[in-house]
Amino acid sequence: MIDQEVSRDVLEHATRDIFEMMIFMGVERVDPTEFKHLDGNSLLGTITFNGGIEGCFGFCCSDASAKAVAASMLGLDPDDEVADQDVNDAIGEVVNMVMGSIKAAQSVFHDVHVSIPTVIRGRGIEYHPGEGSTGIVDHVKIGDDFSAELSLHWHKHAEKKE
Repeated sequence: MIDQEVSRDVLEHATRDIFEMMIFMGVERVDPTEFKHLDGNSLLGTITFNGGIEGCFGFCCSDASAKAVAASMLGLDPDDEVADQDVNDAIGEVVNMVMGSIKAAQSVFHDVHVSIPTVIRGRGIEYHPGEGSTGIVDHVKIGDDFSAELSLHWHKHAEKKE
C-alpha cells in the first residue's frame, strides 16, 4: 500500500516546494518537542481524497501563522492587514497545492479524486482521523516565527456490499 516513511518524505518535499516557490517562505520539519503548540485561535485547512485509497490531508496553524502565509502569498508586507476571507482562501489554496504535489509525486495517489478544500477557524482545534486509518503527522517551522501541523491520513477504499 503506502510506505509511511516514503509518505513522510513526500509530504515534507511537497510542502517545502510549495512554500518556497509559491508562498516565498521557508519550511522545515521540527521535532515535536520543539513545536510551538497552537494556543488561541487556529485555522485548519483540509482536503479529502478518494479512489483506491481514501483519506485527508490537513494543515493546521495559528491565526498569526495563517495571516503571515496569506500576506506572503498576496505580496503584502508582513504588517499589512489581511482580511479573514483572504486568509481562509490562502490556507485553502495551501492544502490544495500541497495535495496536488503529493498526488503527482506518489503513484498510489495518481488515481484518486480530490475534493475542494475546507477551512475552519476556532480554538483548540484537533484533527482525529477515522478508525482504521494510517497516517503521519509532521510539525513544521514556517519562516523564523511560525509553525504548523501537517497530517496525511488514509485507508484502503472499502468496497460497497450489495
